[in-house]
Amino acid sequence: MSKTNSGRAPAEAKGWGRPALRGLFLLAFLVGGLGCWPFAQGEAPWGDEDPPPLQLHVQNHHFHDVVIYVHPDGQRKRLGAVGGFENQTLSLPPDVVSAVRSFRISANPIGSRASYTSEEISGGPGQTVVLTVAGTLQMSHWHIR
Repeated sequence: MSKTNSGRAPAEAKGWGRPALRGLFLLAFLVGGLGCWPFAQGEAPWGDEDPPPLQLHVQNHHFHDVVIYVHPDGQRKRLGAVGGFENQTLSLPPDVVSAVRSFRISANPIGSRASYTSEEISGGPGQTVVLTVAGTLQMSHWHIR
């Protein structure tokens, strides 16, 4: 058997050899193809449904009707009005709700200069923020369920 300058036989002079590289490329192709399999089936791995919106349930124990605002990033957007001594559920706009954004909620009784503004709230899709507007606005509070 003749030897090359490196002291190896001609078949060994190529290092790993092309069959090993072909096997490596085949393995990478298969792993990459299997990773895309759910998308090739026409479905997203997380489902086709949109996540349910973040809900705001307002329990108004105040005599006056209140106007509810949401404050994302220092802006003010009107969500709706809730009558005195009534309960109502409102949906927050999708642009307000995201994993990186927090917001505040305020309740302004119609015909009054007083108002209630919550602390920063971070809620996600499918959750419900419950805002209780008390007869004395300073006693109003919120929680997430």
